[in-house]
Formats: sequence, structure tokens, C-alpha cells
Amino acid sequence: DGSTYDRLLKYTQRLDGFVSLDATSETGTALTRPFVFAGNRLQLNVAARGFVRVAVLDETGREIEGYGSADCDPISTDAIRHVATWNGNADLGRLSGRTVRLRFEMQDAKLHALQFVE
Repeated sequence: DGSTYDRLLKYTQRLDGFVSLDATSETGTALTRPFVFAGNRLQLNVAARGFVRVAVLDETGREIEGYGSADCDPISTDAIRHVATWNGNADLGRLSGRTVRLRFEMQDAKLHALQFVE
């Protein structure tokens, strides 16, 4: 009958895509609260035209050797399960159970979610 209600629409939403931490063309940083994690890898749901770098900090806010911003391999991808690496190494097992913070440096990117996995 020409009604506007006789159409079927399909919408697909990105996994965990309800909200995101967004960075524009200017580099920005975000710092998590201190937390303890279990697992040995950091998995990110990220969409980066620019880049994302992750630094792992100790409870006092200092970069943990080998896991600083300069050590982080820049992330420039669109993936829901991207594993962060530092100098090619993804293993965070030695930090599991410690209190840490994460500092994200981002440019032209969206961070939708993060999780630590085995």
C-alpha cells in the first residue's frame, strides 16, 4: 500500500561498537585507572587510520621497561581482535597479577574495547 513501514532494514553493528575512545588528527592520550589483570596478551578492538600505541605503566605511573610507548609497535589497522606488541613481543605474562595502568597514544583512531587473553 506504499506505507513507509513496509520495508525491512538490516543493521550490522561492530562488536563492542556502542562507544569508543576517539582521537582526531591531533595526537591524544588516555590513561586507565590502576588495575590487576590476568592473561598474557592485550587484545584490542580498534579502528586506526592513524595509529595507536600502548604503554604499560607500573602503579606509580612509570613505564615498565620493554613496554613503553616507544617500544609499542604502532597499531594502524581495523580489527576487533588485534594483539598489541612491543618490539614484536606480545607476551605480558610476567606482568599478570601486578597492578598496572595503560596509557594509550592515539591519532585518527577509535578504541572500542580491550581485554587481556591467554
